[in-house]
Amino acid sequence: MDDAEAACLVYPRNLYVAIGNRDALFDCKYSIESYERMQTLWGKDKMDWMKFHVFEGDHEFCKDDRFIEDLIQKLCE
Repeated sequence: MDDAEAACLVYPRNLYVAIGNRDALFDCKYSIESYERMQTLWGKDKMDWMKFHVFEGDHEFCKDDRFIEDLIQKLCE
């Protein structure tokens, strides 16, 4: 099982993944590959339960709050 298949286990819950493009612990290249694999497994039109974001930064929280705000809104529905 790879990261894409493990992330699919979260469904039907919402999932938010953000990774810095300069993260020294997790190379964003592999995260992008896993996300693309998920799109293949699910189909791009069925990925509304997951948000994936690569941001400018290191191994840190993303400073752009709109993605986490979207997740919180979906959790409150």
